[in-house]
Amino acid sequence: MSDVIVRLNGKVVNFKEQAPVISGDYLVTPLRGVFDVLGFEVEWNGNSEPIKITNSFFTMTFTLGVHEYQIIDHFNSIVRNLYFEVAPFVNESGRTVIPILEPLNVMGYKVKWNRKERTLDIKADAVITIKFITNNGSVGSQFVNHVINSTIPLPFPAYEGHVCMGWFNSVGERVGFAGDNYIVPSDNVTLTAQWKYINPRSVSEPLTGRSKRDVSRTKRIIFHHNGGHRYTCTKDTYKHENVYKSADGGGNKYHFMIDPEGDIWTGVPMDYSGAHTTGYNHDIGVALIGNFQPGGQPCCLDNPVDIVNENHKNTIIALSRYLIDTCNMRTIIVGKPDTEPHPREHAPIAIHNNFSPQPCPGDNARPWIMGELTQNIVNWLNAPL
Repeated sequence: MSDVIVRLNGKVVNFKEQAPVISGDYLVTPLRGVFDVLGFEVEWNGNSEPIKITNSFFTMTFTLGVHEYQIIDHFNSIVRNLYFEVAPFVNESGRTVIPILEPLNVMGYKVKWNRKERTLDIKADAVITIKFITNNGSVGSQFVNHVINSTIPLPFPAYEGHVCMGWFNSVGERVGFAGDNYIVPSDNVTLTAQWKYINPRSVSEPLTGRSKRDVSRTKRIIFHHNGGHRYTCTKDTYKHENVYKSADGGGNKYHFMIDPEGDIWTGVPMDYSGAHTTGYNHDIGVALIGNFQPGGQPCCLDNPVDIVNENHKNTIIALSRYLIDTCNMRTIIVGKPDTEPHPREHAPIAIHNNFSPQPCPGDNARPWIMGELTQNIVNWLNAPL
């Protein structure tokens, strides 16, 4: 047996205990070594139990003395049943060693083995840096290795009081919303999460007569517009209590409102029922600030809002995914809300008009919400995890 030099992306790997060696005609490596550097964790109870090594993308399972082994590619949903030419064994130093070349190739790493010079070069095709922006502005990073043209799911980063507006590349282009599958394009990719602050109301109101929301009955997000309630559209106005009043002055109606700039404003606390849809106030009520019904009286006196713009759309998609994820509504409903027949499946998304003859949220908003938004959420919920 002779020692072997191993380089990962050009950097020599320093083994703490024993380096890979040539055993007969095959290159074998200690279980803890190369796989540690590649971010794998080892699960083994000893004796004859199967050994499992796992990182963010792959799980390999094998047993000492057994030629058969398995590799699961989690993000491409592929299971491969394979065969070691040399069964894993315990060497004279008491270390578990396995043949390394085929597993690395199957996992997509580029491997160059020079038997004459006894060098093994391993290249992880892509290094993904996921950046999390914290409340005080500092950046936390997570590094993961993967292969070009494979997919990773973009995570839902947690940041209290904020909605993740998606993941962006180094030049500021959106590569996807949280939960989307992202195709790794090249080496050394850096993705950064961007956030939307949920603005609190400056005027609180007593929750007289409001009940706690029955979360077990929460099935969907119901979209509205605030129609003909007239005011001057300024940020200060959005904070004012009157924007959130129902027509009869009975207090706040919605859990969230979205203004023309795509900013989010709180209304009824999430743990209380709203007053937005008769019989369905246990669901989440979201209103677009504006009057989206053609010919209707504009609600914004200085800047009439009557179409769903890109700011609305990006925020609606991000807020919908956030609410579906946090409120455990990740179920695709087949048919129109509740029992009414409908020819296709749709996400837990509805509009006021589904439950009332009122045209809310207006003819200029309804097609996009029930069409493009619904399909976006259906595709996301149907995508492999």
